[in-house]
Amino acid sequence: MAGRQNHGMTAPDAKMPPPDTIPREEFYAQDERRRHSHVLSYGSAWKQPPWTDESHVLELMWFGATHEIVAYFITYDWSRLGPGRLARDAASAAVQEIAVESGAGIGRMLADTDLATSDIHVRVLGVVRSDLECHELLWDWRWMQHHRDGFEHVRQRIDEHVRRD
Repeated sequence: MAGRQNHGMTAPDAKMPPPDTIPREEFYAQDERRRHSHVLSYGSAWKQPPWTDESHVLELMWFGATHEIVAYFITYDWSRLGPGRLARDAASAAVQEIAVESGAGIGRMLADTDLATSDIHVRVLGVVRSDLECHELLWDWRWMQHHRDGFEHVRQRIDEHVRRD
């Protein structure tokens, strides 16, 4: 679009989701328990080069109803947020950052993220017996999600655990 500023956030390029994933709705249709399950998030800053970037995010979750550790491959289309909205956010970034840190701005941030979500694909990484077992397996998730090979390392750990059980 002519004259539209993107403020450093671009619409997603032609990246396809990883080949061993399925669309989110298909994932839920395969087992309806997932749709209403208690879910624990293990972060949304995981890296899987070259797929992850500012418009492609990887989030790990554990579904209580099925005991599955799941990777969500989320694509954002930041152009869905109008330029006036982005400009307003940019102008109040410092204030919003303080508000998010205090919890006051989290609703706005989540609403913008939800609006920008254009695609979600899912990969089941493994099944563990309980949330405690999942916590023990992913004990270092807060640190690992920020490292380039963190997702691959955790994925190998889950594979080894599943083979042992």
